[in-house]
Amino acid sequence: MARKNDSILLDLIELPWWASVIVAAIVYAGLTFVLPAVLSKAPLLKGVPDLPPRFVWMVAAVFLFPAPFAAIRAARKRRLLERQDGIESIRLLSWKEFEDLLGEAYRRQGYKVHENAAKGPDGGVDLRIERNGNAYLVQCKQWRSSKVGVNFAAHQN
Repeated sequence: MARKNDSILLDLIELPWWASVIVAAIVYAGLTFVLPAVLSKAPLLKGVPDLPPRFVWMVAAVFLFPAPFAAIRAARKRRLLERQDGIESIRLLSWKEFEDLLGEAYRRQGYKVHENAAKGPDGGVDLRIERNGNAYLVQCKQWRSSKVGVNFAAHQN
């Protein structure tokens, strides 16, 4: 999911809120238990001091920062689907909102949804969905005034 030149904090906003909590816990455990053990065993690193507990908490807390943003983002997607009352309300959506709407609709049907991390209309796969061991690729096409045709014969084996 990571994108070139983005930070892990921006990536955590795209993930569920609890991913930030898990990363923060891993960072805390690593700095509290793993790093001191490594420093005590490595002869070349014997002079490196242990990190003060206050510093460890501050570093771990940085990874908690994206959690509320991720929760707000997920709630926005849930509300987006709940607000739809017909084709006209769907036509008013931007292309990104349309992709979010479809992703949320698949989530509610029990699919695990992986959204394309690329920003902008890429003309490729927008969602990868999984359920019961099967994976599917979804390409979203939202047109306000035209119908999107599909030539099924061209896609069959």
